[in-house]
Amino acid sequence: MADEAPASPIDCKRCTGRARHGNCTRPEAAGLIPAGVGFGIAWAPEGHAGDCPAFDPAPVPDARPYRLDRIEGDAAHAAAWDDECIERFELRVMALRRRGFVELDAEDLAERMHLADVEQDDRGRCIQCAHLAGSVPTGWRCKAAGMAGVVNPLPLALVTLGQRCGGFDLAAPAGSFRMHCGEGSSSLQAALVRARGQGEQ
Repeated sequence: MADEAPASPIDCKRCTGRARHGNCTRPEAAGLIPAGVGFGIAWAPEGHAGDCPAFDPAPVPDARPYRLDRIEGDAAHAAAWDDECIERFELRVMALRRRGFVELDAEDLAERMHLADVEQDDRGRCIQCAHLAGSVPTGWRCKAAGMAGVVNPLPLALVTLGQRCGGFDLAAPAGSFRMHCGEGSSSLQAALVRARGQGEQ
């Protein structure tokens, strides 16, 4: 049996001209209806995108939007992580996982928070705030929207962005976000034990 040809990266599903129901929003330019018709609803046959003059590839979403770039990564790891840094990182990852972030995103965000600690960046993130309600699957709401000057629901891009907010209030230690560089290892270990216990319930 001959090997199947690999799927072409050019596909109508990857075109900005594809409508929600799969039809083409530019059928005349795509050669799906006669020129001069003016209006028509048409679906492209399989393989049409490969030779379509109107094909316009949609931007590919970043698979890891919170990942540190090379320069940021060098700064975050300029000094070896001691036990406190590792425990704080684990706490943050667990807290973010409970909020619905996938493992890689949780780790990247926790690493980004570590970079903020290293650089002594005093900006907070909504995901570190006691007023934030919700999760990745359910959406986000600020319980102090008036004080913060925001409108619910909150977009994910805002929730993960470092910013200065008049309503910001660090979450409780059990959520890991009150942990900053310089706190004693014993308090970090106690919070880590509590967080692990919550994860097993």
